[in-house]
Amino acid sequence: ILAGLLLDAKERERELQRFETLYRESQDALEISRSKSLEVQMKYAEASARGKREILDELEHARERFEQEKRELRARVDE
Repeated sequence: ILAGLLLDAKERERELQRFETLYRESQDALEISRSKSLEVQMKYAEASARGKREILDELEHARERFEQEKRELRARVDE
């Protein structure tokens, strides 16, 4: 009976170790997944910011062109 109980206890200990290993592996996978998700979010935010910066730059160039054309038209009118 004792030998059977000892074998049963050893088997349960092995199962517990296996579950602990699986738990650690799943926690590691979860951390990797979270980190990848954060990387994707950061890349999206950077791309969005870059796109907005490009739009603002283009608007600034358009404003500069408009101001230049306005100055040229005033100069023509003054002549």
